[in-house]
Amino acid sequence: MRIINQMVSVLNLYFILDDTKTFVESIYSSELNNKSPKQGHENCRQLQYYYEAIKIKVNTSDYYTLSCISTLDTFGYLYKYPFDPYNSVNKPLIKNDDYLYEDENFVINFYLHFNITYVLMVTTSYESQINLQGPFSVIVKGPDKVDMKQIGMYIYNTFLLLLLLLLSAVYFCYLRYLSNSKFSNIICIKIDQNYFPGR
Repeated sequence: MRIINQMVSVLNLYFILDDTKTFVESIYSSELNNKSPKQGHENCRQLQYYYEAIKIKVNTSDYYTLSCISTLDTFGYLYKYPFDPYNSVNKPLIKNDDYLYEDENFVINFYLHFNITYVLMVTTSYESQINLQGPFSVIVKGPDKVDMKQIGMYIYNTFLLLLLLLLSAVYFCYLRYLSNSKFSNIICIKIDQNYFPGR
């Protein structure tokens, strides 16, 4: 099992606005490619849009701006962790396509709490072509640095593997039970035949 999109970088830049205010830019860079998982925009469409899920943690509760820079027409969804991109019940906290219809990349302004883990899903707009690939950067501006890490599909693969192993074990035990029952019936029949030779 492998983590998808190995080329990931995170950068924190500090800016001093005046003597009392400072804001930090945290930059996360990666790319959507043919190894990225696919989603269908809240199960409304076929799974034809590559995405990357980014786990986000903040150290200071406050308003943050999450924006994207890319040549792609990006779309952003913000969820609480954990999230399932294939579960229509799991609704995003907020989503954005084109910021004020002036650009083709999303901008999300949201109050993030330090004790809550979030997931930002970066994908392409459903109005764009399907299966688009390319690099992107997520820039988070706020009063403190932001921890951003990719959530690889290996998490879901591990769950599916464990489930498969469990089902296989149950099936194997069931087969053993059937084979033992059949063997016991054969033994009983032979004993009966030996005990009553005339039959």
